[in-house]
Amino acid sequence: MRQYHSHLTLIGSDPSSLPRLAEPTDLLTDTRFSDGLFFNSPDFLALQPQPVYQLNWVDTITRQTAIRCAFGVQSGLALSPVAAPFGSVEWAVQVTPAELSQFVAELLQQAQQAGANQLRLTHPPACYAPSQAHELFDILTQHGFSSSRQVATFHIPVCGQPLEYRMRASERQRFRKCVRTGFRALQWESPQIDELIRFITEHRRLKGYPLSVSEDQLAHLLSRFPENFPVFGVWSGRTLVATCVCVRVRANSLYTFIPVSHTDYATFSPMVMLLESAYEYCQQTGIDLLDLGPALDPIGQFKPSLARFKENMGAMCSPRFTFEISL
Repeated sequence: MRQYHSHLTLIGSDPSSLPRLAEPTDLLTDTRFSDGLFFNSPDFLALQPQPVYQLNWVDTITRQTAIRCAFGVQSGLALSPVAAPFGSVEWAVQVTPAELSQFVAELLQQAQQAGANQLRLTHPPACYAPSQAHELFDILTQHGFSSSRQVATFHIPVCGQPLEYRMRASERQRFRKCVRTGFRALQWESPQIDELIRFITEHRRLKGYPLSVSEDQLAHLLSRFPENFPVFGVWSGRTLVATCVCVRVRANSLYTFIPVSHTDYATFSPMVMLLESAYEYCQQTGIDLLDLGPALDPIGQFKPSLARFKENMGAMCSPRFTFEISL
């Protein structure tokens, strides 16, 4: 078995109210993780709405993190992630099942010492790493976790062909209608953040969808991490008719984080053209997975019409699991 150093840190600006299990990190500690999820990176975690614990197992030879999990505690519930689509445990390919099991055992202890009586882990969709997902689920079950929620998410594998070839006839017709009408779709480089957020909040509100992050936090993410949050837009002349804030979750994965279209242009379905532009960006930047996220209505329930749209775009279904355990 390899040798690991267990390292627990607090990430956040005001950890004074939390149990003193670890010293706050100054983000200068070597927490490199080869191609890890951006949602688990210390830079992203530092912008969470509350301080976060991060448990790292660092390989004593390579001095790089081999296993990690970040969690916050709210009213006795330890959450991973605190404020992101997914988080949970991630680990390097050389980690054995026995080592991963020992890490999970320590994670349970640390969460309990942090004041939690329950731990909830929301794992990335299985399409991100199918074999790893099954491995972790088996180990979590052995430790007493149970699956509390399964959400259908949708992704498009990126290949050399245009996305139009994957679309079903209905979406191809909508795409060509946008082209004939003269719509333009492209990456919105250096967007005016205030203008972008006003458009997003107004048109999501009209459709009943709240923002999953605050406006201030979204503005901070866009200005602080422009390389991780590419924005795409569709314009009719000078009028913005659709946009999507995406997240480069990993080097090979792009997540459509906040998509929204202008309510007056619904008959054109400009989101079809926008996704084609995002797919082309993936082709040009070495991304092989375009994650369209789940198909949920404003109250978090499955929305069949949205699922059909994503499937018509050529997307495949992949489950996203949430596991829980009482401590």
